[in-house]
Amino acid sequence: MKTTLKGCALLCFAFFTTQIYAQTNPTPFNLNASGNYSFSTWASSSPTGTYPANMRFHLLNTTNPPVTAVAQSDLLTGFTYSNTSGTRIQGLGANGIQFQNATTPANTGYTANKLGEAVIGLVTTGRTNIQLSWKAQTKTTAGNVMAIRCQYRIGSSGAYQDFAPQSEYMSSSTLNDSAVSNVTLPAVLENQTLVQIRWIYYRVSGASSASRTLRLDDISVTSLPAVVFSPIPDVCSNAAPFAITDGSPSGGVYSGTGVVNGTTFDPSISGTGTFVITYTYTDGNNISNNASINLVVSNGACVIPIGLAANSCGATGLMKNSYIYCETTPGVQDFEYEFSGGDLSAPILYRRTNWFTDFNLSWIPQLNYGQTYDVRVRAKVANTWGVFANICTIGLAAIAPVPQLAGSSCGVSGLNLNNYIYTASVPGAQDYEYRFVNTLLGYTGTRVRGSNYTDLCLRWVTGLRYGQTYDVTVRAKINGVWGSFGPMCQVTLQAFPSTGLTVASCGTIDLMPTDRIYCNAVAGATNYQYRLTPPSGPAIVRNRNAATTDFYMQYAPGLTASTTYTVEVRAYAGGEWGTFADMCTVTTSASYGQSARMDFDNPTTAGEVDSESTMLMYPNPVGDNTLHLQLDGYNTSTAVVEIYDMSGRLVLSQQAALSMGSALVDLNIESLQTGMYMVTIIAGEERITKQLVVDK
Repeated sequence: MKTTLKGCALLCFAFFTTQIYAQTNPTPFNLNASGNYSFSTWASSSPTGTYPANMRFHLLNTTNPPVTAVAQSDLLTGFTYSNTSGTRIQGLGANGIQFQNATTPANTGYTANKLGEAVIGLVTTGRTNIQLSWKAQTKTTAGNVMAIRCQYRIGSSGAYQDFAPQSEYMSSSTLNDSAVSNVTLPAVLENQTLVQIRWIYYRVSGASSASRTLRLDDISVTSLPAVVFSPIPDVCSNAAPFAITDGSPSGGVYSGTGVVNGTTFDPSISGTGTFVITYTYTDGNNISNNASINLVVSNGACVIPIGLAANSCGATGLMKNSYIYCETTPGVQDFEYEFSGGDLSAPILYRRTNWFTDFNLSWIPQLNYGQTYDVRVRAKVANTWGVFANICTIGLAAIAPVPQLAGSSCGVSGLNLNNYIYTASVPGAQDYEYRFVNTLLGYTGTRVRGSNYTDLCLRWVTGLRYGQTYDVTVRAKINGVWGSFGPMCQVTLQAFPSTGLTVASCGTIDLMPTDRIYCNAVAGATNYQYRLTPPSGPAIVRNRNAATTDFYMQYAPGLTASTTYTVEVRAYAGGEWGTFADMCTVTTSASYGQSARMDFDNPTTAGEVDSESTMLMYPNPVGDNTLHLQLDGYNTSTAVVEIYDMSGRLVLSQQAALSMGSALVDLNIESLQTGMYMVTIIAGEERITKQLVVDK
């Protein structure tokens, strides 16, 4: 029902008589109960003390008011709407009202230059799409430039807010210029018990004793009933007809494919598919609005809906490798999980690919600590997927676990370079990086594990030295991102191990150049040095230049027959040499001579005398990314180094320049994986092949 004031008699208005000076608020107009609001007429003969229905006129708190002025009071005792000059609100009948501020005359019931505002009240509960329209016009062009701005607030106190964009009429220098302003009220003003809208008449510029007169007319507020149609779960294709009750307010009718008599849905009529169902509601003022949903009818909806199991639904403090579990249903073949919310920009689906009800969160690498996610599950039965239905939340622990050495490794001492240390496993970790620090040595070394294994062999860390203590911290890579290093632990290596000839080699006699003696291995050693001292004369010192512990007597040129030598050995590990210790003696044979050199790392060449060429390869096994080759005795200026895997595939090739038949070659073998390889030197017609063990 439309309420109109144009041409109405007194029955159309709610007249209120007031003789006080305080500001009062208009009785709000209830859009839901009474329909659309309209103001379009006000007679100049309207009695003093009365106002248009649901409206109040106020004087402002300052003369020549700015747009920020606030109300001070209602119009004063004895005001009239019939004044034709001076400060006044003048009734114009079918043309509404007009405002003017002026110094004279001093009209009864007004304070000079303190106009003013018109305020209406609205109740917007149950309403949406609220539209406001109003008209303003310039009635005089002399004097101060004036404007009328429309503003709003929720409730009856506090500052008024501008609409966006502003709803305003600026006075014109052209007489009778006019404009209509249309505003869609922001959604925040819907469903409110009180909204106030004011039109403030304010000075923009000028210092005259009189202001331009502006007319306000044709105020209209329309709205629609707020209609909500809640989603209906997917419907089984063989379900019985059912009443639809999901629209509100109640009392409307439903329409669409499968709807019968405006109230019931019958899947046997609609068949399978997605159907638009509309709910239309008409209020008591014959104003209608509607809302629609998509209703799905499918065979999948016939599968019993499932969700997370009770011990998983709502679980918190989970790790990235924690398991959650879903409910099951008879005949299930597979499950599909949907994760959404939290920091996910879009839902993620993951199929279990079997009927197991467990699900490891690490299978969704996008999940992060400190986040809460919505999880839904559906089942596949008889080759038909069911529907996602029951939503559960799960929460991951607030902070990712901080990596550090395991308790069995933290603080351990007496280690050698072949020992392993271990980090405590971090759920979801893809890799670990270890950092070793010794401030006294000015040393910092790091090693990336290259996998999510938690063990680390100390010989893999370049530069660790025996007899030293290191501060060790660990960090983890999760979702491709390295975290921070965790708490520090200390590890201490034993004093540099001594070495000497083995029991089997100590005291051997009748040695020939092709015979070998052996030393005791030192963990992590990459080289050994032998010192052979005769009864008289200088000692002969030779490096093994490999991690192997065997030593051919011919490596020490200058040995003589029937001579007993004192032999001492020391090891090279962690970038430093140990000390000579554990003296033993060995004795050469009476016929000792050195008629041939040999390829000492390849037993198949032992005793061959047709080549003076050698290849020393160390360390072997190699645990880091650099392999050293010492080439001697070649008759060419260049050689080619080739490495083959055990399938015969060439995996690395490098050319080496020889100086007087010798060269020291460093090979970067970072690309080689752990395993066995064959290393071949090709120099002219000569070809030497040795076996290499890579142990990273």
